[in-house]
Amino acid sequence: MRFLSRPLSRIEVGLLLVAVILRLYLVYHRGVLWTADATSYDSAALTFAQEGTLLAPSLAESFDLSPALKAASPRLVPLNDFAIGFSVYIAFFYKFFSEDHAVMIAMLSLAFFAATILPIASRELFLRLFKKQNQSYWHVAVMGSIAFWPGSLEMSNYYLSENLTVVVLTLWVLGSVILMQSMPLRLRWHMLWALFTGFLFLTRVEYGIAMALTYLWVYGRALLSSKKENLYHARLRQAVGTGAVLFCFFVTPSVRNYYHFQEFIPATAGGSFALWHAYLQSGDANFRGEYKPILENAYVPGKPGATDANLTAITMKGIKAEPLHFLQGMARRIYRVHFHAFGEPPLQGQGPLVWFKKLMIRGSHVAAAFLFIFSLFKFWQPAMFPIVAVYVTKFLIIHTIYHFEPRMFYTFFPVVTAMAIGGLAYLTERRRRSVPNSANKQEWSPPSRLAQGKDRA
Repeated sequence: MRFLSRPLSRIEVGLLLVAVILRLYLVYHRGVLWTADATSYDSAALTFAQEGTLLAPSLAESFDLSPALKAASPRLVPLNDFAIGFSVYIAFFYKFFSEDHAVMIAMLSLAFFAATILPIASRELFLRLFKKQNQSYWHVAVMGSIAFWPGSLEMSNYYLSENLTVVVLTLWVLGSVILMQSMPLRLRWHMLWALFTGFLFLTRVEYGIAMALTYLWVYGRALLSSKKENLYHARLRQAVGTGAVLFCFFVTPSVRNYYHFQEFIPATAGGSFALWHAYLQSGDANFRGEYKPILENAYVPGKPGATDANLTAITMKGIKAEPLHFLQGMARRIYRVHFHAFGEPPLQGQGPLVWFKKLMIRGSHVAAAFLFIFSLFKFWQPAMFPIVAVYVTKFLIIHTIYHFEPRMFYTFFPVVTAMAIGGLAYLTERRRRSVPNSANKQEWSPPSRLAQGKDRA
């Protein structure tokens, strides 16, 4: 299988070079921006590099709970979050570089990957899904949009797992499209796809539903059509081998959690906090302030699964008491997915330039969202199923029920951009073809050399 269906032009290579220099400069010049989640990621990465175990501050330490709960709980506990892949990635740099430089080098590496891999992968996704629009230079527009979009550049400094997830997810979507369009007979390509799918699961487990549905779609269709091609046994071997690899990846976090906590925790024990955020309809649940007694009541030292179950029960009790309030929040989160863009400047910075940047980022986000949906309906093909699976399960279901922040949509931004520009290319070319021929005849054209010679004579 070929990864690139068309070689890069000189213009595209130039765009990549400028994008690499720009991203590296922004990360190095502005420095790494830490968030509340970064503390857990960094602690887990450092302990994994030093001790071989992912350890993060306990909830009693993170939210400054009562002295009795602090005394009953260890200061560091095994990380049971849904993004252990990011901590493992950072741990690699802690292993070979000093603590003062490891994080910066890791973020510079992510900036390099984002500047090179994301534009190329998005360009290839566009070329494979929109073959009729390949004759023009729309694929250059895809690369330029991914490489230089202000919201994307804004995110590159944040010490967040989204900066790794966006690279892995984009490559997974492209790999799934290539696999479905070619369906090679050699088992190694299917095993490679399964390994990469498993790595994405360890990076962000909430994509697991989309991965499982994509697996059933790919190999279910392959088995149904293989009887006509006399390839049933070969496709069955591919389906069983790929399914076995995925099963090992999907089960590993649960086995690890049971080993550390003697509880059955499927993949992650953090869903209750996202549900609580969604119930409050606020980005800050303020567990260090007015809601601290609720967390102290739900917290079980050393038992994240029991803590998660208790907090979920408290949240569900509130939802049952105020169902309309929660439904309004669900509608608001669907609106935010499509109308609130990541990387918007804060409203405190008043001024024409700030408002122009905010309008440009949000307006293009809204346009891209609607063009993306238009392209799904207009150009539907079986190879688009992984894109639909991620969009529906992650953003229309999970982030409708649970908490959503605009930065979470950044992971899907390259795929949405490629699809949106595909729809824009179709509408633009359709508009151009609809212009009457008489109008085209009135366009000015340079005179021929023969006519010029007659004029001189």
